Amino acid sequence: MHPLDRVGLHEEETTVAELLKTRGYVTACIGKWHLGHYSQFYPTRHGFDYYYGTPLGHCFLTNGMRDRGEFSDLFLKNEQRVPFPPIEELTEVLTEDAVRWIRANSKQQFFLLLAHPMPHGPVAASARFRGRSEGGLYGDAVEAIDWSTEKILNTLRQEKLDQNTIVLFTSDNGACTNSWDAEATWFGSNAPFRGKKQQVWEGGVRFPCVAWGPGRIPAGSVCRELATVMDFLPTFAAMAGADLPTDRTIDGKDIRDLLSGVPNAKTPYDAFIYHARFAKLSGVRMGDWKLLIDVDARTWVHQRDALYNLKSDPGEKRNVATRHPERVKKLKRRLARFEQELKKNSRPVGDLK
Repeated sequence: MHPLDRVGLHEEETTVAELLKTRGYVTACIGKWHLGHYSQFYPTRHGFDYYYGTPLGHCFLTNGMRDRGEFSDLFLKNEQRVPFPPIEELTEVLTEDAVRWIRANSKQQFFLLLAHPMPHGPVAASARFRGRSEGGLYGDAVEAIDWSTEKILNTLRQEKLDQNTIVLFTSDNGACTNSWDAEATWFGSNAPFRGKKQQVWEGGVRFPCVAWGPGRIPAGSVCRELATVMDFLPTFAAMAGADLPTDRTIDGKDIRDLLSGVPNAKTPYDAFIYHARFAKLSGVRMGDWKLLIDVDARTWVHQRDALYNLKSDPGEKRNVATRHPERVKKLKRRLARFEQELKKNSRPVGDLK
C-alpha cells in the first residue's frame, strides 16, 4: 500500500496473532507490514504485542524519492515513530531486533513474524554483503537474508528452543524478472517456470516454503502437494489448540499432515483459484490441470483459454485447451462456482475512520 492509500486490515478480521494470544502466546511482528499505515491498521491493533518495522510495505523513502508522494519514511517501534534505519543495513537491523525479542521471550510460548522487506525493491546491501554473491545486488541482498536465517536458527539452538519451535521460511510470490529501468540489478529468476510476479503462470505464484522443526518435521523430506500461505492461520491455530472463527469463511486449510510428513498425505484443496493483478479472476487448478482465462503475457490478460498439464508441462509451454474441451468445461464450471462463493462470502477492507 502507498502512503496515499486510506485502507487497511479491517478491525473485525482475525489474525494468526490474535488466535494464538487466546492460547497464551506472546506475539511480535518485525519488518514489513503491508496492511495499512494508519494507526487503526497497525500490527499492535491486530494481535501483536510488539512491532518494529515499516507499515509501508516496500513504499519507503530512498534517495531520489523525496518529492514523490507515494513514498514515505515511516518506521515504528510499537506505535511510536522512530528513525528509519539505513536501507543498506535494514536486514541486519531487523534480524538483531528479532534475536533480542526471542531471547527476551524465550521462557514463554511465542509467535514471531519476521517479514524482511528485501529482496523486494528497493534493494540494497551493506558493506559486509556487497559483492559477496554472483547475482549482483539482488544476490547480495539474498546473502544477507541467508545470514539472517542462520542467526535466527542459531539463537533458537542457544536458547534451547530448537526442539520446541517450528520455523517456516517462505515468500508471497515469484520474483520480478525484468525491469523498466535498464540499470536495475535487483531482479531474480523463476526458472524453469514461466512468468513473474503479478502474473498467474507458475513463475508468478509458485515459490518454495522451507519448514524446520527438529523432531517434528522429517529432515530432508520433500512435499510436492499444493499449499498456500493462507494455510498458516488454520494450521497454527490447530497446533496451538485455538478455535477458528465460526462466523466467516476461512480460506486456508489445515496442512499439519503435509508439514509433519504423514505418508501419502494429500493437499486439502479440490481446486485452487488464481487472480491476476487488481483482483482479476484468471484461472483454476484441479490436480495437475490448470486453466487460465483472459490472460495475456504483455497485459496480464489472456485472449483465449489456456490449458496446461503441470505434471507433463510445468513450464506451461503447451496450451492443450483445444485437445481437451470437456476438461476446459469442467474447470470453468468450478471457476463459476467459486465466483458465486466469493460474492457470497466476501468481507470489507478497513477504511480510514
